[in-house]
Amino acid sequence: MAVPRLAVFFLLAVLAVMSPAAASSAAAAPAPETCVRTMQRMLSCLDFIEHRTDAVPRPCCAQLNATVAKQPCCLMHVLRRDVARLVGPGFDTARAMVNVTAACLGDASVLMSIARSCAGN
Repeated sequence: MAVPRLAVFFLLAVLAVMSPAAASSAAAAPAPETCVRTMQRMLSCLDFIEHRTDAVPRPCCAQLNATVAKQPCCLMHVLRRDVARLVGPGFDTARAMVNVTAACLGDASVLMSIARSCAGN
């Protein structure tokens, strides 16, 4: 069963409020207060991640590139599987991390660099 986009939006808002990154943003390097808007924009990837389409949509790649450039630590919500727990069993974390990253950035190892630099966020 597909999760309505409004429910995903609500869950992402809850995630941002509960996020350790939001709570510790004052102690860390300058960071956005929350990742809500960034994660909302990443909804363009959801059809691919949940196997409803075979190709990664262009808006998904555009947003992933913007996120890597401006708010890479927001991707920790995917890496830590926070998004998968909120969205439900249809969210394929491996497809989100490996396939989307490889298709949009050409190299999934970018996530390892992000994980190292954002480990405490």
